[in-house]
Amino acid sequence: MFMVAGFLITMGTLGDRIGRRKLLLIGATTFGISSLVFTFSTSLEMLIGARALLGVAGATLAPSILESRPFPQVTTGELPRNELCTKYRGDMLSGVGVSIFIFGNKQDQKTGKTIGANGMKEEFDISINNGAIPIPVGATGFTTHELWEITPLSLQELFCTIKGGVRLNIKKS
Repeated sequence: MFMVAGFLITMGTLGDRIGRRKLLLIGATTFGISSLVFTFSTSLEMLIGARALLGVAGATLAPSILESRPFPQVTTGELPRNELCTKYRGDMLSGVGVSIFIFGNKQDQKTGKTIGANGMKEEFDISINNGAIPIPVGATGFTTHELWEITPLSLQELFCTIKGGVRLNIKKS
């Protein structure tokens, strides 16, 4: 953890300079190789060195992952923002097999109160239409609690339709 904490800011700056994607690929490769070295280490020194390298590699992964912003912050005028967000949601969820929903709240700009997020409902519908398994964590409240109430699959139906990791014959209710 000391290596991750010590290199996190440095790797964030490096990601700004060389690009987050390149840093992510370098970090993931280094993490994988370091894991193998750690697994097959033959001495205490090799074990400690591999663990330190895992920390540095972990620090390269965090800035790339944490900085991701899937939704547009500024529109270019091609589409209204709500249509652009719908397009982004569709693209983001197009290749997933399982969608996990947590919380789903936002602050109302007019009243300042915490309200449910409509975008999460849209993502839920997109997931179901794409054939993904929706898993709303209803205990977290807000929109996910509402989604839990309307989830088209019970746990028994869900586990009975999965064979060998492949989802079979799921229909939208």
